[in-house]
Amino acid sequence: MLLARNFIESGEVILCAEHAAVAEMLKQGEYRIKAFVAADPQGNAVPPCGRCRELISQLSKENLEAVVEVENDMFVLLKDILPYDWKTNRGREWNGAIHAEIRTHSDY
Repeated sequence: MLLARNFIESGEVILCAEHAAVAEMLKQGEYRIKAFVAADPQGNAVPPCGRCRELISQLSKENLEAVVEVENDMFVLLKDILPYDWKTNRGREWNGAIHAEIRTHSDY
């Protein structure tokens, strides 16, 4: 389960906690998420932002079946809050995981 707490300063998200958690997962070779929740500063469940929904959906096609707590005690599947996924029916091949490529400045 991915637990995320978003930090908001002056009304802007500095870094979504989901992105930080996904970065840690990828370092460990993990990409499958079965369930996740984002929380506000008071600890209440909040829906993930669109950027986080997209990131998690791109990690693995199976993540579309991840359970998301969008409000306290209200659970939905990720695919239900990403209903018009641009990857669907576009001939995109799912390979099971994102393959990150790290380049240094000297590579350019």
